[in-house]
Amino acid sequence: MSHPIVSIVIATHDRHESLRQLMADLAAQTFPGFAREVIVVDDASAVPVTVEVGAALPQGTFRLLRVPHGGPGAARHAGARVAAGTVLIFVDDDMRLPPTFIESHVAHYRHTLEHVVVLGNIQPSDAIDAMPLFERYHARQLARMQQAMRAGTVPPRGVHLCTGNVSMRRRDYLEAGGFDPSLARSEDRELGVRLEQRGCRFVFGSDAVTYHGSDHRDVSVWRRRNELYGRADLIIARKHAGTPGIHPWRFWSLIPAAGRPLAMLTLVAPRLGHAAATAVLALAMRLDRMGATAAAVSLTGLVYCLDYFRGLRAEAGSFRGVFPRALSSSQVTAAPPRTASPAAPWRALRAAVRADHESTRTNRRKYHAQNVPAASLPANLVTKVGFQLLAVYRLMRFLDECRVPLAPMIVSRLIRHLYGAEIHWKTRIAPGVSVVHGVGLVLSHAAEVGPGCILFQGVTLGESLHPETGMAGAPRLEANVHVGPNATLIGPIVIGAGSKIMAGAVVMEDVPPNSLVRTPAVTITARTAPVRTASHAAALTPSMAM
Repeated sequence: MSHPIVSIVIATHDRHESLRQLMADLAAQTFPGFAREVIVVDDASAVPVTVEVGAALPQGTFRLLRVPHGGPGAARHAGARVAAGTVLIFVDDDMRLPPTFIESHVAHYRHTLEHVVVLGNIQPSDAIDAMPLFERYHARQLARMQQAMRAGTVPPRGVHLCTGNVSMRRRDYLEAGGFDPSLARSEDRELGVRLEQRGCRFVFGSDAVTYHGSDHRDVSVWRRRNELYGRADLIIARKHAGTPGIHPWRFWSLIPAAGRPLAMLTLVAPRLGHAAATAVLALAMRLDRMGATAAAVSLTGLVYCLDYFRGLRAEAGSFRGVFPRALSSSQVTAAPPRTASPAAPWRALRAAVRADHESTRTNRRKYHAQNVPAASLPANLVTKVGFQLLAVYRLMRFLDECRVPLAPMIVSRLIRHLYGAEIHWKTRIAPGVSVVHGVGLVLSHAAEVGPGCILFQGVTLGESLHPETGMAGAPRLEANVHVGPNATLIGPIVIGAGSKIMAGAVVMEDVPPNSLVRTPAVTITARTAPVRTASHAAALTPSMAM
């Protein structure tokens, strides 16, 4: 299989029947089979998922991973890390898809390399009336949010990210750090906050529809989940202190005025709040049996809020830990985003420079039988121009990670003038890369270079459109790829690990791992001696006489 354009990542746990239905929907997609892959991550199901579940998919497009039970966030992250596609689409295992689902997501990425996150349109299944009351409440809330985003009254933001139906470029996902597996809930919302902080634009994909058919039936499990959301959201608020609009207190305004005394009771006396929520839920279920569905759903929403605030109080540890912080938190109001802490980027810069130097030492031993001592790093920063160029690139990335205005652009221009190379500050070069000479190097902002790669002078990794899907992108080099002088690689292609691109090659399609790409052999013929005529001889005679 050629490298796919899209990777669909699905985390699953003990949902075999709905997973089979989802695989059938994916098999019927209009988007070309060669350009997509499906990655199912089995999060330690009691009865393990088998590869037969993907039998209906085009050959070579299905991958199954089994991971220890770590929750949906950890499972999705495992799938995203091994994904080969340029675009990641996350779908829950209890969704149904129309045939145009993938095509609708991909349309947002055609002809552009913009950093965009597409929030898909999640609709309830036709069987919504048979779902438990609490699932009908969530379906109604989700439908209201989707309608508001479609109408433009609620702009899509990171806090709205839902893994039931969302897509983003794999590069953006990895640069944001992926899902936080330590969060028991709201790991999708927290990822959305980090993607927004990195400058991703969120859009609502009204045509990218999924139909949600949940099999949740246990109301006690639902209530426990509500509490976990309250806990997780406070953890997220503390983690991203200063980010506007993410503090759990923002939900206070959503509670009906008549229910706020009960919510306050929950914050003051959680046990009494739990008892009150139990009584309200019993009333809601009775009203539902009587046919008063609207009132029953509204009361179920109040139960959710009471359980949520009980989890918030439990995570805060005390009433003082919730209420005063909530009222004074800058996250409730619009506060400017903070500059990222330089500690982690600085550590990454130092580690990357050391890895680049180790790659230089390895290649000197391999190709020149020269033993470069590790302690010579400072000297090599002066004497080895390729290593020096990489160090300046690392500094540029450090400034970009710390969100220092204009500085990355200035360093990029200095690289152009000092080294005759053009490297964008968003180019991803993994630690442990070697650059030989570096003159004439041109690397697009969307290009990716894996560890152990060697880039010679004049190499171009440029962006273009995929000839069949229209996807915009730039080359991605997997580990240990050798690119010879003046080689040109164009478009959203993947060069497989261990491959070698010979000097002067022009590559515009995927290259399998461990391949050798060479240009046509040059033609060598005998040089013909010039024929001298009489007129030539006469013309030369005067000069010879002189």
